[in-house]
Amino acid sequence: MPKPDLFGDVPLLFANGRNYTSKDYQALLKDSNVPKGDELYNLVKDLPLFDDDIGVDVYCIHGKDQKTPELFRYADDGKFPDNQPTTEDGDGDGTVNIRSLELCKKFKTLVDYKVVTGFLATHLEILQRTDVIQYISDLLTKKNIQRREEGTSEEKKENRKTVF
Repeated sequence: MPKPDLFGDVPLLFANGRNYTSKDYQALLKDSNVPKGDELYNLVKDLPLFDDDIGVDVYCIHGKDQKTPELFRYADDGKFPDNQPTTEDGDGDGTVNIRSLELCKKFKTLVDYKVVTGFLATHLEILQRTDVIQYISDLLTKKNIQRREEGTSEEKKENRKTVF
């Protein structure tokens, strides 16, 4: 769910003669007849995403320049949410839009941020790229060497950050 403080009044979905933004989740859940929608929304709406140090190093790799659904329009035929929307595409990795992908930059413990384009740059294909596989392999090798150099005392093990 796009957070209202990050997505603001950008329309995400059109249905029932109105547009829904990230500030309209309660109305959207109600209009979609989601059982216990308010209850579910209230459980997650205030979860901190980028406010705190999450205790791990963060490495982000994603694709871009792929046609990605960005906006959903439902026909005003009274069948929402049971009919299929038409989509308007924007940039992203074919699954996740670029605005959401770039939120990774907000993590306080971000160590590295890489974007790949071109062949095999979609959400699912990216792990088939030799450059991405090599990057991850190099990163894991470097982390393993650092851990060995740190020693194996129980105290050091408890204070280490986990990477993944």
